[in-house]
Amino acid sequence: MTSRVAKPITAVSRDHPTPLYHQVEVDLRARIEGGEWPEGSKIPGEEEPTSLYGASRITIPRALDNLAAGGWLTREPGRGTFVRKKDGDRPGPRPRLV
Repeated sequence: MTSRVAKPITAVSRDHPTPLYHQVEVDLRARIEGGEWPEGSKIPGEEEPTSLYGASRITIPRALDNLAAGGWLTREPGRGTFVRKKDGDRPGPRPRLV
């Protein structure tokens, strides 16, 4: 079952000096750390976060790719994107944007 994306946990703004893809990445990671999406769960497709964050179609995949590279997500073509189970490869909590 796919979880719906609630409003952003952290502020995401085009006016912020941090790139939008990184702001989205931080917010999505906060959702994982906060338990909104438990380990093994499928996260919403790229269309829903794109409309929520007001981001381009390139921004969300970049944020998801970065989270996958960091060990937070597993992307499976044709199936979706899933929260990766914690193991020794997954980093601990990171600081949030202020």
